[in-house]
Amino acid sequence: MLKGNEYHGIWPVYDWQKISGATIVQKPKLHGRRKIQLKGLTGFVGAVTDGLYGAVAFDFKSPHDMIEARKSWFFFDEEYVCLGAAINSDLEMPVATTVNQALLRSEVIVGQKGSSEKIPHGNWELSDVRWVHHDHIGYLFPRPSAVSLSNQKERGRWSDLTDRKRASKEIVVREMFKLWFNHGVSPNNASYEYIVVPGVSERELEKTSRDNRSIRILSNTSDIQAVKNNKLGICQLAFYKPGEADIGGGSTVRMDSRGMVMLKMQGRTVKKLTV
Repeated sequence: MLKGNEYHGIWPVYDWQKISGATIVQKPKLHGRRKIQLKGLTGFVGAVTDGLYGAVAFDFKSPHDMIEARKSWFFFDEEYVCLGAAINSDLEMPVATTVNQALLRSEVIVGQKGSSEKIPHGNWELSDVRWVHHDHIGYLFPRPSAVSLSNQKERGRWSDLTDRKRASKEIVVREMFKLWFNHGVSPNNASYEYIVVPGVSERELEKTSRDNRSIRILSNTSDIQAVKNNKLGICQLAFYKPGEADIGGGSTVRMDSRGMVMLKMQGRTVKKLTV
């Protein structure tokens, strides 16, 4: 959020199977309210931080649908990186990872194949997308990606969200922005990569997309998810099992257990290590 009202009054028209940042099986109907909050089935979740920079990792297995995913987020000064790997589901239903779902507040501009284009209102399946710009926020894809995008009116009622008798049954209409990855039906080892850049102009986003804002994805696998910010000299790594990662410049990082590590580098010299 930049202003604080990006989601004001959105809930009657919100698609609750496309929650921002979440990887969800697209079911015909949501689970009942008594089954929404269940204990997780995995124990590896947490963060590494030096008090200023940090990264979060999540070994996810849904207690509702048994969908699996390795998900991580890497935070820097002006952007954060979102990685997903090992996305698996045995259900004969599509799976989606939502980049964002918010009120439509501006034109939606998409950069692909070396040019940019304003997207008319509608529902779109796009390929080779490098970046999307909406409401002063940029969504950058380090590798050209296929994404789904919707920028149109949606309808719903407050009474659909609650069993309170006084809830309004009046139809609510809002213009919505939705951007997501469609991993297909019963995905096997699907993945995603994207960078969120708040407070950026379309022109600046296009310019900085050429080198992915000096950010390099070191690894995005079921074993290791790792990112290096060359501008800051920061490497952040999540090890879901013991292993080793090449961080460039002839240097490697090895962990003998599961865990997370962050390095502040100056050339090949480690100036600060956080585990």
